[in-house]
Amino acid sequence: MVCVSTHGNEKCKCIRMGDGKKMNRAGFFKFGIRKSKEKALEKIQSKVSKIGIRPPGAIDEEEFLIACVRCDDCVIACPHDAIFKPTFAAVGGYGNTPYLDLKHKACEYCADTPCISSCKTGALVKEPQYMRLGIAKVYEEHCLSAQGQYCDYCKKPCPPGINALKIGDNRVPIIDEELCVGCGKCEYICVSQTGKAIEVEPLIRA
Repeated sequence: MVCVSTHGNEKCKCIRMGDGKKMNRAGFFKFGIRKSKEKALEKIQSKVSKIGIRPPGAIDEEEFLIACVRCDDCVIACPHDAIFKPTFAAVGGYGNTPYLDLKHKACEYCADTPCISSCKTGALVKEPQYMRLGIAKVYEEHCLSAQGQYCDYCKKPCPPGINALKIGDNRVPIIDEELCVGCGKCEYICVSQTGKAIEVEPLIRA
């Protein structure tokens, strides 16, 4: 809604937002573009997350798909065989690009990041804002401890020095989202038979 109040002798050309705030037209269109980009990134990430999570150092998804040349260098460089590449038949245009499948193999979050060192195109970079893979989320309906059984499997593998997972008073794990890097070790080791009690959700960077 265009504001009809006046600034001096001129009509205000602000646009009134839903919360009562005003924004000029240029700001309004920038706001719309940013929101559209966020939605586009969420759509891309939702498709990506059905297959897995990008390796450490992966730049924003749009740029990653351009920079990655499907060379296999990061796959070969991983000493733990944690990076794999799904076929085009499985994921269409995302095929043959590197992923982590944390349910079947956790990322060891190597200090020397051989996967990043092997990347020559800039699809993987050793910069802090790209090093987190995601954030672990707890699903109590699948947690054995929440059902009264003793289990502390998920606490043991959290990387030393990170310690993002604590066991609460009710024995249910608590994730410190500020510390969690999304390596997936807790997800991988979870022994719940009804579904993973912890799953890593990928970060969406707008």
